[in-house]
Amino acid sequence: PDSPNYRLTRARLLADNGRHDEAEREVKAVAAMKNATAADQARAELLYGDLLAQGPKHDYQQAIEHHMAAINLATKLAKSGNDGARHVAQQIMLDAHISAAHDIASGRWRRKQQVADSWLGNARTIAESMSKDRGDEYFNLLVDCQTLAAYEAIGDVGEVAELVERTIARGRELLATSEDSLYQQCLEWELGEALIYAAAIEHRRGDQAAALKYAENANALLQSQIETGRMTTRTQYLLGKLRFLIGANHAVFKEDHAAAIEWYEQALPLLPGTPPVEFSHQLGAHGERFVSMGVSFWVAEQREKAIELTQQGLGMMRKAVESQGFDATALSVPYNNLAGMYRQVGDDEKADAYQKAIRALKTAENTSSTTSRN
Repeated sequence: PDSPNYRLTRARLLADNGRHDEAEREVKAVAAMKNATAADQARAELLYGDLLAQGPKHDYQQAIEHHMAAINLATKLAKSGNDGARHVAQQIMLDAHISAAHDIASGRWRRKQQVADSWLGNARTIAESMSKDRGDEYFNLLVDCQTLAAYEAIGDVGEVAELVERTIARGRELLATSEDSLYQQCLEWELGEALIYAAAIEHRRGDQAAALKYAENANALLQSQIETGRMTTRTQYLLGKLRFLIGANHAVFKEDHAAAIEWYEQALPLLPGTPPVEFSHQLGAHGERFVSMGVSFWVAEQREKAIELTQQGLGMMRKAVESQGFDATALSVPYNNLAGMYRQVGDDEKADAYQKAIRALKTAENTSSTTSRN
């Protein structure tokens, strides 16, 4: 129990169960231990950075400093001449470069894609060396999957088709050459999660065919997660997000709201009112999903459900504006939707209240625009 490795493992498990404060205490304890090796110290820096980024603080500035510290420690360790130490150092360096890319992708930085690509490029170089040394393509697949995750967090990215097809090819090759069923399940999850991010990217870019193809492939890969019953809060959320994406594709691109609702009804039991801690900084986007689903239910004349979902989404978006810097102008969508919905059901008082909120939003936007010009 007093070994650094035990404490770091315990910290990771605590974090996975949402107990981030306890996890942080364990990591800090390792940093103070006299018997902690250079590898232990590097792992502690890496994990502490991950806790800062993925925990409730979402402090990406502090996180990247710890990820860089992990890289510096691991770089020294890699030069020790011992193959075992070098392999450990390479893994830490790979994970830390990927984590730093996510810090950039999720934080408030300038030139996000350019800087994230620099970190991911370094990660790819390390992964290629590891794959060559160990005869295992998994490290290259890991970087491909994490690149798609980072790009989805960035939002405004270019063409990803080549990256996605390479990721799929590598994943299929690894699945075909493995006879370990547990390893295959892990690969299916990693590949399926990457395809969720790919589908979200293509949906945002307006490529209907690609978005639907990736989403349906992801759904097929991840079906085993439901069948085995090994559902964590994280996997549940991502599966809900996936089924929302398939539904949104039917609603937005095909205007088939009946088909969309079939998917939304599968998504809703999986989507919490607040995203899991790791994704809690995406509260605004999560709220937009509920607003979007409300439109399809309204078209299908399920009016109470439509209003309920839209109000839920608006509540999340308002919180995100107040606490996460979410763009306040996005509130105009649920305000307009609710004003129209209440007008049609004959509740003019509530309709007028939302119309008033729209006017206040426009006034605030105009004031902000005038101030910035001056």
